[in-house]
Amino acid sequence: MPVKKEVKELCLKMLNSKVGSKEWEEAKDELINKWKFTPFNLLALYGTKPTIELNDENMHLLLE
Repeated sequence: MPVKKEVKELCLKMLNSKVGSKEWEEAKDELINKWKFTPFNLLALYGTKPTIELNDENMHLLLE
């Protein structure tokens, strides 16, 4: 499923930043507040295969 480019870029920004840094916090806050990511969605980014998980609340926001 194609995910919006802005969401992918925020996820990559978060993964490529040091945890707790200003860039990491900004990306995290936008993913939570604008794109309705949950803590479980954020954790999925840090697995062995980083994944953007969808849930009922954010599916319509994330998909192209």
